[in-house]
Amino acid sequence: MDKMPRVLVVDDDPRVRSFLLRILRPLAATIIEADNGIDALLKVNDLEEYSEQFALILSDTMMPAMDGTELFRQMKKRGFDMKRFWLMSGGMSPDKKRFVKEQGITLIEKPIDSNELLELVRQILAS
Repeated sequence: MDKMPRVLVVDDDPRVRSFLLRILRPLAATIIEADNGIDALLKVNDLEEYSEQFALILSDTMMPAMDGTELFRQMKKRGFDMKRFWLMSGGMSPDKKRFVKEQGITLIEKPIDSNELLELVRQILAS
């Protein structure tokens, strides 16, 4: 029996995480939450101990402790498939916009369209 894919949702706002969990609930996936980039890396480390990884990381851009762009850099160093790392933002500085564009990061604009997000996540999990 195949294991369910894991999706890591990273956002410092518990209301946004709850909203995302409701959107993603219909998927045949295990959804794991983190409230910042450091917490996300700890969860990634936990899975790597079992030689597993996340099928998708969906991260807010602006968070305390470690923001989404720094989390992206850390995951890239680990060799994570960066096509499976998406950032969410309700507005970014010009520097962050440039970084996102240069890195080819999938950007989900807030407010999030729940149907569109669900379909995008279904597609990435199926690939």
